[in-house]
Amino acid sequence: MRKVLFVASLFILSGCSAFTVKQSPLIQVGSSADVKDCKLLESFPGPTSYRMWGTPYLGNFANEAMAKAEKIGATHTRLTEESSSIGSIAVLRAYKCPPDHNAVKEKSEE
Repeated sequence: MRKVLFVASLFILSGCSAFTVKQSPLIQVGSSADVKDCKLLESFPGPTSYRMWGTPYLGNFANEAMAKAEKIGATHTRLTEESSSIGSIAVLRAYKCPPDHNAVKEKSEE
């Protein structure tokens, strides 16, 4: 019986390892300075929550919004949380940056 459970466990684990997640070609940035020379294409409002509950639960919002951003031609995204007196909302902004945007940034850091 132990051998059957062991083989079943290995079978289940090997099945789980066969699935891969498609990586998005979008570059995620954390600061508005990283996209200052880029064009804002669209803002995707996400889930909201009352302030006492903290950061809104994102669920699958970020993945869905990034897929939409990729379809409209975005190259960079920035996920932020905007607060008001009552609550907060998660917002993903999609930007289109020039092709040499990353090269210029790397040179300025050197």
